[in-house]
Amino acid sequence: EDNLYGLHLSKSISFSDTTSTFTNNTTAPVAADSITHTGDVSWELASLYSIVLIGSQTINAGATLTIQPGTVVKSIQYKNIVVDGQLNAVGTSGSRIYFTSHQDDTVGGDANNDGGATTPVAGWWTGLHVRNTGSATLDYCTVSYGGYWNAAGIYKTETGDLTISNSTLAHTNGAGLRLTEGYGAFTSTSNQYNDNTYGVRLSQNTSFSDTTSTFSNNATAPVAVDGSTHTEDVSWELSSTYSIVILDSQTVSDGATLTLQPGLVLKSTQYKSIVVDGQLDAIGTQESPIHMTSH
Repeated sequence: EDNLYGLHLSKSISFSDTTSTFTNNTTAPVAADSITHTGDVSWELASLYSIVLIGSQTINAGATLTIQPGTVVKSIQYKNIVVDGQLNAVGTSGSRIYFTSHQDDTVGGDANNDGGATTPVAGWWTGLHVRNTGSATLDYCTVSYGGYWNAAGIYKTETGDLTISNSTLAHTNGAGLRLTEGYGAFTSTSNQYNDNTYGVRLSQNTSFSDTTSTFSNNATAPVAVDGSTHTEDVSWELSSTYSIVILDSQTVSDGATLTLQPGLVLKSTQYKSIVVDGQLDAIGTQESPIHMTSH
């Protein structure tokens, strides 16, 4: 009680406590310094409280950060979690894991101890950046109020795998999920992409398949594609309830194929086009036609 931090974590320190109470700690119930984790680490805290990132976290290649079910992770302004190793955040339907703003009092208590004087805003913290050979698995998670710097709640760059299921990506300044070319295995199933600028944002040479997730109140598009020159084979698939929107023109290079799967609705912002120097395959069915139309 009545500390700056209830507990203060430093480099590669695991923590598990679901029975203690934390009261009137000025900045955080449990605080995590700016840390580069070189070994395996596990965090677990009762969902009444939160672990607050007072500095950015980096998970080195070969190291794993495991967030246990029910744990709430909050961040002060601008910070992020950078994954060069492995992030495992596997919750359950009754014990979700949260990654959110320090100002968010809806989960994990009033971590900044201000009595509700502040409210969370999109872009408060940077979010999760899974890069290089880093991989991440998120199940029954909520990632919200990110998007500072990289305009994404979850940003996947370079190789490495990403699996997101039964999760909510919301209130992002930018895309709930942003994918760039070169990633390894990618799966998105039964997620909710809500109240972002874009639910998902894709770059060149980036395939996407998800027919089970929902998209709501994303300002510009459920799924958006940057202006791209595709030099590799790409496939796009989305439930016909929603649409993939090209933000700028697409070029399919000689030797590359763009495949639009049955049922896809592809929309375009004004004046844009798809230029095919390679191959465009858009083969729908009577039950699942493909639509190419205006935004």
